Amino acid sequence: MNVVSEIAIFGIIVAGFLIMLGWRRKGLQLLMIVIAGAMIGLSVDPMILRVAPDLIDDVPLWIKIGGTAILGLWVLQALLTALFGKSVASTAVGTIIAQFVTALGRMAVFPFRWLGRLLDFIGTPRP
Repeated sequence: MNVVSEIAIFGIIVAGFLIMLGWRRKGLQLLMIVIAGAMIGLSVDPMILRVAPDLIDDVPLWIKIGGTAILGLWVLQALLTALFGKSVASTAVGTIIAQFVTALGRMAVFPFRWLGRLLDFIGTPRP
C-alpha cells in the first residue's frame, strides 16, 4: 500500500466524521478533494512513472527539498481552505512561513552568538 492510498483512506475517514458531526458541507468538500486526488493520481501515474526517474535524478537536492516544502504548504492551504475558509488558511500558512524565515535568521546568527558566549566563558573581552 503506498502513501497516497493511506492518505486517501484517512481523508475518507475524516470526511465521514465531519459529516457525522454536522459539518456536511466541509465533509463533502473533503470527500470531493480525496476523490479528485485519487482520479488524478490514477490517470497521471502511468505517464509520470516512465519519465520521472530520469528527471528527478538530474534535479539538485535543494530544489527537491524546496519544491516539496512549497507543495506541502500548497496542499495544507487547500485543505485548510476547504475545512475552515480562506482567511484561516492564509493566516496559518503565513504563520508557518514567518516562523521558517525567523528560524533561518536565527540559524544565520547562531555561530556569532555561540562565539560571543564562548568568549564570555573564557573571559576574553569582546572586540
